[in-house]
Amino acid sequence: MQHFRIPFIVALLLFTAILASAQTHRISLPEGWLNFTPDGGSFSLALPAEPTGSEETMSEVSQNMKAAYYTSMGNDLLVVVGDLYNLPRPPEQFSEAERRSIYTNFRDGLTRGLIASLAAKGLKLNTTYGDQKNVTVDRLEGFEQAMTVGRYKGRARLLVASDRIYIFCAVAFSDSAGRQIDASLNSFQEIGRRKYTPAALRDVAVLSERPF
Repeated sequence: MQHFRIPFIVALLLFTAILASAQTHRISLPEGWLNFTPDGGSFSLALPAEPTGSEETMSEVSQNMKAAYYTSMGNDLLVVVGDLYNLPRPPEQFSEAERRSIYTNFRDGLTRGLIASLAAKGLKLNTTYGDQKNVTVDRLEGFEQAMTVGRYKGRARLLVASDRIYIFCAVAFSDSAGRQIDASLNSFQEIGRRKYTPAALRDVAVLSERPF
């Protein structure tokens, strides 16, 4: 047994060093960026600047459903995250049509806000979207599509977690910023794996009957 101890220890140290190097590489950020985690700690995401936040109750859909929004703008990259929680039932029970309805409506809402902000600065731009495709990030499944705002490139994405749904929109206002979209969106990590626990008689909304 003694014969194998030194090679085993060397191999273990080498594996640990490789793992540490891989983790360091994975979380390395562009200069000036930060790893953001909101109060409550539901997720972490690399962003180009400290985001502003807001929250609203989606009473037209469900009396307790909430959406928290985080908007970050820096180095010519705009990233907006929507965190939908207090859902009327577990996201895994949402049909494909419901998920796409949520995605489309929140995507369009985020885009309208962006367009309005740009219009206030004298930029009137049209938005177009590419084909939707499936995507998996941090073991969460969803879908995404390329988008353009005027001549600027971006991406929209939805991820389905155990107790909430995340919506992302990113728009780059320069070529260099466009190369950083993946650095932000693919850095997403869910903090903890929460089990859906409905509040007593939270509501009786049925999303398929009350579309967004």
